[in-house]
Amino acid sequence: MILEEEPVSIAQKIYRVFAGLFIAVLVVMLIFTFIPGDAEQSLLRTITGQDQMTAGKVGDESIPVDYFKAARLECYYMFKQRYPTIADDRSMLENCAFNQVKSLKIDRVLGTAAGYYVSDLSIKEDISNEARRIHGQTGTSAGYASDEVRSVDEIYRSILLSVPMHYRQDSVLASDLYERFLYTDVKETEEEQKVRSELENVRISLSYISFSDEELSKLVGEIPAVTDEEIQKEYDASIANKTIPMGSDGKPQSLETRKALIFNKIQTEAKEKKLSELKAKILSVKGAENANLAAIGTISGSKIQELSKISLSSLNSPSKDAKTELPKFLSASSFLKDITNMSFGKGKVGGPYTDKDKTFYVEFKDLAIESGNSVGKTVALNDNGSNKVRMFLYEIKQSLNGIYPIQRNDKSVE
Repeated sequence: MILEEEPVSIAQKIYRVFAGLFIAVLVVMLIFTFIPGDAEQSLLRTITGQDQMTAGKVGDESIPVDYFKAARLECYYMFKQRYPTIADDRSMLENCAFNQVKSLKIDRVLGTAAGYYVSDLSIKEDISNEARRIHGQTGTSAGYASDEVRSVDEIYRSILLSVPMHYRQDSVLASDLYERFLYTDVKETEEEQKVRSELENVRISLSYISFSDEELSKLVGEIPAVTDEEIQKEYDASIANKTIPMGSDGKPQSLETRKALIFNKIQTEAKEKKLSELKAKILSVKGAENANLAAIGTISGSKIQELSKISLSSLNSPSKDAKTELPKFLSASSFLKDITNMSFGKGKVGGPYTDKDKTFYVEFKDLAIESGNSVGKTVALNDNGSNKVRMFLYEIKQSLNGIYPIQRNDKSVE
């Protein structure tokens, strides 16, 4: 029997089109009803074209959203363990995540330059081993019911999909690059040993003073009183420059509201000006033909301290004994450079050198070579070798840091 197709009228065709559209709308509404909120927002952004699928850029390279979220999750667990009070701070988490992404990018650049690469196959092998280990710990022999025990394949897929592969590769590379690939033993050559032994016999004596900005600020003298005319002038200038904050009514804040803040601003600027003048006076004394540390000490209100017969080798090898610990500025590159360039004797003042909030000026008094031979002296060199490599790599990362600026696209990672 042959089935003959019945003719379809125009009215039936129109009815079918509208019925199909109605069913399609119902399906879409059901999808948005039952999917989770985050997925709903993601789908909406995808449909409307708002989802750029990147969290921003590091240098010229886009940051995939899944990559960024993996970094943010890592930061969350780190904060949860070390700083639980800020673990839920969105701003802190995102700053940490972007910094982590940037660090991984720089490590990848270093790895490429050194010819070091982590394959996805090696990572999958590690995940496979981890899955087998977890499966072994959750077997029925460990007290789990048979329906609670997942297969190795299930555990493997769960671990594999929990973190994007490209993020895993960069994380493993960053870890192995330093710990396994670049941190090799650095052996001292005979020439280096000879130089080190000679440095043991070179002794320097010096005097130094130190002071902080806070200590200097106590010496700047009385700050002139702030007049109403100065406050009015500063207020008018902020309006003219359009830097004045707006009030809740959308108009510039009144002079009365701003008065205390303007008063403090003028006083602070006056103090900073006097502090700068005092520092300039100290530099002028230091640069005089017969520089005098005592004169600088008088201006800064600082006491002169003495260091006698310090070996040059100790400047890069600080003592662990708190009683004999040397000031940290002695190992600063600017100080070590001055030792090689400056003559020792009266009127030879170096500085300023800084360490945290302290400023130092030094008078180079005497340099002597003592008799003795320290060649063959047993010294632990392994840590020194590692420290050399660490410092070298740190300087490389610092120099690359500015080449890869971060551009954020915060809307795509909500």
